[in-house]
Amino acid sequence: MIAVGEGIGVPVEMIAGAVVSGSFFGDKLSPLSDSTNLTPAIVGVELYEHIKHMLYTTLPAYLIGIVFFTVLGFGLSNGETSQQQAGELQSVLAETFVFSPWLLIPPLVVIAMILFKMPAIPSLIVGVVLGSTMYVFVQGASTSEMLETLYGGYSIETGSETMDEILSQGGMSSMYSIIALAMIALAAGGVMNKCLMLHSIVLGMMKFVKSTGNLISTTLASGIFINVFSANQYLAVIIPGQMFKESYEKKELHQKNLSRAMEGSGTLTAPLIPWNSSGMFMLSVLSVSPVAFAPYAIVCWLTPIIAAIYGYFNITMAPSDSTSRKK
Repeated sequence: MIAVGEGIGVPVEMIAGAVVSGSFFGDKLSPLSDSTNLTPAIVGVELYEHIKHMLYTTLPAYLIGIVFFTVLGFGLSNGETSQQQAGELQSVLAETFVFSPWLLIPPLVVIAMILFKMPAIPSLIVGVVLGSTMYVFVQGASTSEMLETLYGGYSIETGSETMDEILSQGGMSSMYSIIALAMIALAAGGVMNKCLMLHSIVLGMMKFVKSTGNLISTTLASGIFINVFSANQYLAVIIPGQMFKESYEKKELHQKNLSRAMEGSGTLTAPLIPWNSSGMFMLSVLSVSPVAFAPYAIVCWLTPIIAAIYGYFNITMAPSDSTSRKK
């Protein structure tokens, strides 16, 4: 979408913000997401219960984002020029690839597996196998080309510089540098965690926990803080989950309120931090600095704000199971 947007004259930071907003909204609703699986597991919440509870904060942020980008898009419209450039890109696609109803099979099967609550890893494997099969039998690639694409990414020369930039990417090898950075960040964060540096700071924050609103806000602030200083989104959900679980129990709040706050800060703010492994991944894929696209990544920064507001006004703050039984 970056290349398509550039082709029709849309500023790249706006497109990147829209891409990040949409992808992280989908990530929070996907039972295949690693962070979405990790977060409820830390505090003992059922996965789909966690996802449903997140809808209260992520869906309003997403809808506001849609309205914002729709208005922004009308203001940037280039009229006939944009339509002509988009038509040229569509023509290149039509000439380069085979479009067939068979290509709907991989995403539909994966969606069906999600709906039937199949585990994440088998669902991902099935998606890769079916996608590879479509590449060979529908697009006419050889088995060796398929394996090379899985490892090194796809590369093509269509005669259109814009389309070549869109299509020539991907593969496992393109992720090595990001994986290395994530491992280093996780190791450094692990040292900080073992030495109790991060815990001592979070414990200092806990003195502000006097109301439900303050508890939610402190959880959100600690996740953002750990994201900044550990450069790893996994620690930004693990440590607050461990530190605040008892506080939510004392206030008779369901742990899914905690898991929602953990995701709202630990996961969603990670791509906005340039040195965070998530932010570096966005930079490598989009070639746009997180500093540039952050103002437009509405879902990422608006969701924690909504979560804090809910805490102070007691909106969708589910009571603990024991409190519900007493009532």
